Amino acid sequence: MQRQHTLLRRFTSSHPCPVCGGHDHLARGKGIRCFGYLDGTAAYARCTREERAGGLPRNADGTYSHRLIATCRCGQAHGSAGEPGGNGAAYSSTRTREKRFRSFFSLLAFLRKRYGEGTRIRHWIYCDASGREAFRVLRIDYPAPDGRVAKSYRPCHLATDGKWHFSRPDGMLPLYRLPSIIDAPADAIITLLEGEKCADLAASLGLSHATTSAHGAAAPRLTDWSPLAGRSVAILPDAGASGADYVARVAAILDALDPPASVRVVCLPGLDDGDDIEQWIDNHRASGIGDDVILAELQSLIVPSA
Repeated sequence: MQRQHTLLRRFTSSHPCPVCGGHDHLARGKGIRCFGYLDGTAAYARCTREERAGGLPRNADGTYSHRLIATCRCGQAHGSAGEPGGNGAAYSSTRTREKRFRSFFSLLAFLRKRYGEGTRIRHWIYCDASGREAFRVLRIDYPAPDGRVAKSYRPCHLATDGKWHFSRPDGMLPLYRLPSIIDAPADAIITLLEGEKCADLAASLGLSHATTSAHGAAAPRLTDWSPLAGRSVAILPDAGASGADYVARVAAILDALDPPASVRVVCLPGLDDGDDIEQWIDNHRASGIGDDVILAELQSLIVPSA
């Protein structure tokens, strides 16, 4: 427990949140309190103030992950004094340079040690148009100070120096499962979902041209969408505000392609806020519906009969 407390440090009066300037000991009910923490990488501040989120997705533990190095996806820079919160200087000594590792396994070992006992890590591989690996997205599930299981998504890649860098590669990022998208027939419908897990699930069910973009609903502009120019695209968003935001951002990008993509938004029925295709499929399976029928229903939603 001592290791977790050190690595996931709560904000205090001496080390307040660099995003909002708050901490856990301020007066309640005033809208100034923050019960967040500095995450184990020292690269992100997990702030609990929703009005400071700037469109960032809400984490499972009620926090919003603000980047402390360079400009955050909320549109602000939190790493220097004078920015919102005014306390970035308090964390300047905790910033870490980009980590490099001899192997992917040594990177995983570092993360398990850094985040503490009970940490679980999954990864997904993104490839370029030739099928060569471009980078990986890691999902890190780790114990938060309040006892909940928190999660963090981080990129890594094998660089030209032969080492694994704990960062995303330079330039625009490829779509997930890009080779299968490029090889799809011209009249095929590309299915776009939120997250690698959902794309894999859709593909395993039979939607072979399923894809997603890296880094979630808040960062679609980091992705190269040009392979979808002139394509028919069906977007299956998560239910709720985050999914609606993803649709709005991506639809604008796809409409600006040359030629623009033809976009259809497919909202899966019967989902609660935050649910996605996984819950939709699970609900069907729990009712005794087979995967062939589930696939047929999905296809009818994507391509409704005239």
